[in-house]
Amino acid sequence: MNDIGFVGGVDPVLAPDLCNGCGLCVELCKEGAIALGEDSLPRKDPSKCLYCGDCILLCPTEAWEVGREGYTAYVGGKVGRHHQLATKFAEFVSPEQGADLVGRVLEFTIAKGKKGERLGSVLNRTGVAALHDYLAVAT
Repeated sequence: MNDIGFVGGVDPVLAPDLCNGCGLCVELCKEGAIALGEDSLPRKDPSKCLYCGDCILLCPTEAWEVGREGYTAYVGGKVGRHHQLATKFAEFVSPEQGADLVGRVLEFTIAKGKKGERLGSVLNRTGVAALHDYLAVAT
């Protein structure tokens, strides 16, 4: 909600040989990211998956396994009189990358911001692409 934040996640991967086609994951996925295919095996829609891991935790045959793990980074959130939600910036960031990202986002804010300006306002003025470009050059 404020400036920069991280939400943990796991990318579920199906082990088809362990799946019995029960469809429980389809029923329990609150995002509608899983549907049964013609072969009765679940298929994940990456555009809908929030990487919450519920399907992994709830699968009775343990057919859903942990793939990638990490954090989704959000930038530019603000609370207060002129609040705004943060924008998704990167997915599957490691803890080490996250610590580095925080420092580099602060550098960007100092370099591109005006006196007293919050990160969200800087990004509203420059665009999130400017942050991506800045970090790519700073690498």
